[in-house]
Amino acid sequence: MVSSRSGKFSRSAGNFSSVSCVAQYGGTQAGYTVTYWLRWVNTRGEKGPWSEPVNATLAG
Repeated sequence: MVSSRSGKFSRSAGNFSSVSCVAQYGGTQAGYTVTYWLRWVNTRGEKGPWSEPVNATLAG
């Protein structure tokens, strides 16, 4: 899913069953700022609260 908000784009990175995840970006995205929010969802589909946002700038 991609949506526009205040001229910026966001998309879901997916669902993961591990505590670690690697996101890969292309070299043309160097200098972009990415923001991640995380939350737990249990096996019954119950969702926990969202985390504080974590920001990073993509290196080139």
